[in-house]
Amino acid sequence: MSENAELFKQLIKEIILEAIGELKAEIKSEPDAQQIQPAGRSVAAPNTVRLDKGLLTEKSIIEMTAKHITLIQVGKSVVVTPLAKDMARLKGVSLQRI
Repeated sequence: MSENAELFKQLIKEIILEAIGELKAEIKSEPDAQQIQPAGRSVAAPNTVRLDKGLLTEKSIIEMTAKHITLIQVGKSVVVTPLAKDMARLKGVSLQRI
């Protein structure tokens, strides 16, 4: 690999790590951002949660499936990672944008 390619690769890595750090700081500054709120109609949909803000990660999906969650209602401001989408598909969890 050429020297320019290595420099480019390192720059991309630094940008990604910085972005991840900023997301983590943002989540920590909003303590309720990671709390999973029951959906408004919990009687009709006991296996549903609603997220209005924050970050939906692969780890979040794994934790929710351990609680038998099958539907996650995702607000417009929620960031859903690609790994979260993959894990939801693998675990049979539906993601619904609201």
